[in-house]
Amino acid sequence: MNSNETTDRVQEQAVPAAAPRRETMIHETVFAWIAIAAAYIYCRMFPAYSRPLGAFLLIIGMYVAGGIFMRISGKTRQNRRSVFTVASAMLFSLSFLLSSNGLIHFLAFAWAVGCFFLWIMFSFGGGLEARAGGLLFYDVLKATVVMPFASFGAAFSSLLPLRKKDGTPQRCGSQVGFAALGLFAAIIPTAIVIVLLSYDEAFGSIGAKIGKFLSDDILDRAVALLFAIPISAYGFGAFISGIDRKNEKYMSSDSCRKFSDSAKFAPETTACFALLPLLIVYTVFFISQWNYYVSAFSGRLPEGVEIYSKYAREGFGELCAVSGINAAVMLVISAFTKRRNSDRHSPVMRVFIGLLAVSTLILVATALSKMALYINAYGLTRLRVYASWFMILIAAGFLIALIKEIAPRFNAVCALLAVFVLLFGALALSDPDRIIAEYNVDRYIAGTLGLDVETLSNEYSDSAIPALVRLRTALEDRPDTENFKKIIDRRLDVWQRTNGDPAKNIFCETLPRIRARRAVQGMLTED
Repeated sequence: MNSNETTDRVQEQAVPAAAPRRETMIHETVFAWIAIAAAYIYCRMFPAYSRPLGAFLLIIGMYVAGGIFMRISGKTRQNRRSVFTVASAMLFSLSFLLSSNGLIHFLAFAWAVGCFFLWIMFSFGGGLEARAGGLLFYDVLKATVVMPFASFGAAFSSLLPLRKKDGTPQRCGSQVGFAALGLFAAIIPTAIVIVLLSYDEAFGSIGAKIGKFLSDDILDRAVALLFAIPISAYGFGAFISGIDRKNEKYMSSDSCRKFSDSAKFAPETTACFALLPLLIVYTVFFISQWNYYVSAFSGRLPEGVEIYSKYAREGFGELCAVSGINAAVMLVISAFTKRRNSDRHSPVMRVFIGLLAVSTLILVATALSKMALYINAYGLTRLRVYASWFMILIAAGFLIALIKEIAPRFNAVCALLAVFVLLFGALALSDPDRIIAEYNVDRYIAGTLGLDVETLSNEYSDSAIPALVRLRTALEDRPDTENFKKIIDRRLDVWQRTNGDPAKNIFCETLPRIRARRAVQGMLTED
């Protein structure tokens, strides 16, 4: 054997063998096309949460299609975490049918989509922990960012699975993906160039003709399809990463735990001295303002205070802000403070955290008592409901933190997730706009509350319409409320013209809208 042959063999051994190209299954091709169709529907409905029935059907379709795909793949196994994500997503999705509040619809949609990717990862065994714990943030990051982009190009190669002459799969996904990315990136500069060049009369006339041609919803459809391509690739990539077991290659539990531990650089002494000034301030505050602020618990005003609004408003926002700051301080301490051991803080640290938790609970109780007085005097609003809900959530979080310090084995993350699901579920499924409207109208009819009819008519959703109809009927024989009647009539007339016919947009239908339509039609029939 000569030297040249030896050199060639060494070079051949030095070059690593190419990784076998992935075989695309027929069900993956079908699902890739379904993913594009679903993404296109989403883009056409954007923002999807603004069409409640459509959003509900879209979410149900996502989970059903995803479940069928994972069942066919045969590489999934459901567990407690995957079941929890699906159950909470389905629970919150009911708010699309039972409520007409836009903010709730947005939050429910975001939760359902986030849980969808967590469900995929957990079903393929990609969770970092057996149950929710200190690595929950990394679970969310892995499910929504790492796994989808790890197989981002798989959707393109799965759409048209080509083969070479020797029968091996031909990988064209990257070229197709880059081509789609190029078209996507060209949208803004192309539009700017067209606008700038429209100064020319000849080119401008051509642009006008093209614009007229595209005016029949063609442009909207094309843009929706263009955006649907990367969105479908993102969602499809999460499934392919799970099938190819890429969850075992990225963000292992050991690496995430090591990174989390490395971020805990501050000793407990630093944390204690950081908490000490806050605790001193709270002690002085409670002592100096005890009689004034705690009087709300007895349902009476402090001496020298005659106006409910002044007493209820004074300090409520500040108390909410302070409670939020305390929550942020607790999160920072949890993220960056070393523990003496893996289970619990030192006794001194536990005392300091306990005092902070107790102080926050007192602040929250004081704020809620003031809010109760304010609501009793001036009725309900969305802001008052949201603020009260947020304060209850903070109180629950600090109560859980207090229990955690007493019982180190207590899973605070699981408890906090359960509390959030229960609280948000109660808020979303209770239809707060209906409760607000009915409460205020009942109090007004009973003569115990003044009423801002214009706000009630214009700022609340379909859920408030039945209460408005009932209020309009109650005011029929009262000549001193002509202005109220005009406001209500104008609101009901506008609502009837825009929402009276369900065929106009069936995907916007909700139970509150159906109830509102029946109430308005019943009033018109009586007239």
